Amino acid sequence: MSSIYLGQTEPTELKARLYIATGIALSVFLLLTIRLWYLQIFSRNEFRELSENNRIRLVRTIAPRGLLIDRAGKIIVENRPAFNLVIIPEDVQDWEKVKSIIQGIVDITGDDIEAKGQTVKGTSPISIHKTERRSDMGGDSQD
Repeated sequence: MSSIYLGQTEPTELKARLYIATGIALSVFLLLTIRLWYLQIFSRNEFRELSENNRIRLVRTIAPRGLLIDRAGKIIVENRPAFNLVIIPEDVQDWEKVKSIIQGIVDITGDDIEAKGQTVKGTSPISIHKTERRSDMGGDSQD
């Protein structure tokens, strides 16, 4: 009985299948590498812009309840819109322009804005003004 070593006496059909499988695997690996290069190097500016624009979303939240009234029909609690004016420091390019715009919207000085900015650390939003009514921010009153 002779022992058969696959490296020496492989049928040519098995060798052909092995070469085809190796070629397919290398081709897939090459295609994935080319696609990765295209996404990371060639298209990086497009994807960076998309990601920067993706982080800001306007979300409308509807009040979960209506008016609360007592037995006599008197309103105890009502829904009023509340507005918060905040600045995200990393998004501001011209602080002087932002301060002048904010001073035109709400009654606050540039020094007060800077003082509020000093209390915030890192990239946290700076809370400039909180209000319960739109009329407090120069808009139309909805009372």
